[in-house]
Amino acid sequence: MKKIYLFVLMCALAASAWAQESYYYGFGSQFRNVLLDGKQTNCIVVLGIANFSPIDKANIQVFDLITAIDGEPVNDDYLNILKKKPQAVFSITRLGNQKFDVPLTAVPLLYDDCFDETSLAVCDLWGTTAVYVTRKARNIEPVEILSDPEADLYSYASFDFEFTENNTLQQKEIAVILETMLTEKGLVRDRNNPDLLVFIEYYSDKREQYVPPGQQLKTRYGIGFNWLSGNFETRQYIGSTETGDYTRVDYLSKLSIAMADAKKMQSGNNDFTVWQANYEVVYHEKANHKEFGEDIGGAMLAGFPVKSVGWVKYCHYWFTGMLFDADIPGKVAGVIPGSPADKAGIKAGDVIKKCSAGNNQIFKKPLRALYAKADKKSLYFSNYGRFELTRKTDYTFEYGGEFRGYPFVNTYMSYWVTTGIMGDKFKETNYDKNPPVFTVMDSNNKTRKVTITPIHRIYRDYSLSE
Repeated sequence: MKKIYLFVLMCALAASAWAQESYYYGFGSQFRNVLLDGKQTNCIVVLGIANFSPIDKANIQVFDLITAIDGEPVNDDYLNILKKKPQAVFSITRLGNQKFDVPLTAVPLLYDDCFDETSLAVCDLWGTTAVYVTRKARNIEPVEILSDPEADLYSYASFDFEFTENNTLQQKEIAVILETMLTEKGLVRDRNNPDLLVFIEYYSDKREQYVPPGQQLKTRYGIGFNWLSGNFETRQYIGSTETGDYTRVDYLSKLSIAMADAKKMQSGNNDFTVWQANYEVVYHEKANHKEFGEDIGGAMLAGFPVKSVGWVKYCHYWFTGMLFDADIPGKVAGVIPGSPADKAGIKAGDVIKKCSAGNNQIFKKPLRALYAKADKKSLYFSNYGRFELTRKTDYTFEYGGEFRGYPFVNTYMSYWVTTGIMGDKFKETNYDKNPPVFTVMDSNNKTRKVTITPIHRIYRDYSLSE
């Protein structure tokens, strides 16, 4: 009997040891080669940070560079390396020539492959806004971003604006908007001895084009009964309509942001421009320069200091802190410490069977398949203020307000919930008064109901183009 007991105990210990398969740090990234300290350096570019994750708690920021892990230079296999590390020291390079080491403790996972809530929420139909940067949105010109390949953009720490004689007041108003964006990136405005001088060129003017009158012939086909032959036959109809005879008015709007090395300018070196972004568009409405500076200027500065930003995705969602297994529906692979789910007693290994907050597809089907389907069909709404454009794919509605093909709509994570008979309306969800109730099954197959109050969060994710 004692031998059997020891055998069972050893199996239990072995099972608990082998169940631990992975670790979660909570950030999106890409591997890049960046010029630092005069030489090309392999780096991990941080592009998205999951809320409450270890990397978020360590105050690591988007566009920080990870140059080493535990003192070892990084390589393109860093994701697999981090999955095996319960703890790691990240060597960080930040804009402003800041260099420091950050020790991190990962969230343990029971399963090797999992999804966090940010990964799922960005596929929510109403939850994602994508601002295009260097890629071209339909009928909207792309932002052109240029940078000196020999300039170490991460070495600059401060900036100031330099205004030209043309449109000075408009430049200053746009500068106020851009200053906020630059300081959010970690730069400091220094009016006396800046590292960078930022030049702003804004232009908007009316173009008129007269369209002369003319005749346009249109051909259409219809089926008619031929009394001579006694049969129904296809007939050709030719009609004429007048076109033109009006003046078309368009507005050409341009914005250019150029950054110059202030010390090179002072020394008389002509090679002083280190970064520049340009944008121009012909539109049927005159641009409001403040809105233009905020929306287009924000899209332009998203490409600094990493110029190859393809787009930026913003996602409003409700956060609980649960990490889900990719292959087993509803299986909790891990829980972020200090999160609402952790405080509510959710444990790794629990299975979420359903939730009172609507659509429960994510607890009924493997997330890997649902994510692939949703990501392939996901909608992005491009908003440039008054220059607004929506890129849509065909979609259909189901009764009850759920979208066919979009499994993450109306889940507990959805910030916007579709309403109406055909899901043609939407409203903001609010869990302050009515937090969702989860039906949870533990490892002993016992079922309980757990109330979790999610937290409204915004997730920002940058995508780099090659």
